[in-house]
Amino acid sequence: MIGFILGIVVGCAQPIMTSLNTKLSQRLRSPLLPSCTTFILAMILTGCVLLVLQGNLYIPLGTIAKEPWWIWTGGICGDIIVIFSILCLPKLGSVETVVFLVLGQIVSGLYIDHFGVFESA
Repeated sequence: MIGFILGIVVGCAQPIMTSLNTKLSQRLRSPLLPSCTTFILAMILTGCVLLVLQGNLYIPLGTIAKEPWWIWTGGICGDIIVIFSILCLPKLGSVETVVFLVLGQIVSGLYIDHFGVFESA
């Protein structure tokens, strides 16, 4: 039950973030600066959470070389989502922007699950 509630709460964050970033992009006259701001603030917040929960920000460098290159590219997807949202919200509105994002998530999730892409189960 908690998973459903958390999913809804986190789902609410997408249109809120998109609306805020779109307004910031209008003020800064750039869709890329709000994206940069989003990820800088996310890095600071995540770093603080890591410090509180783990007591350090250590990334084992030996792990980086052992893993496939593509495993480190998830942040690129996040940036694409943020930039797409900023560009589309003024043209599509909040609901349609989120609907297309969710539709894309469902389609790609089905593809990943069905074909076991990215070594998924």
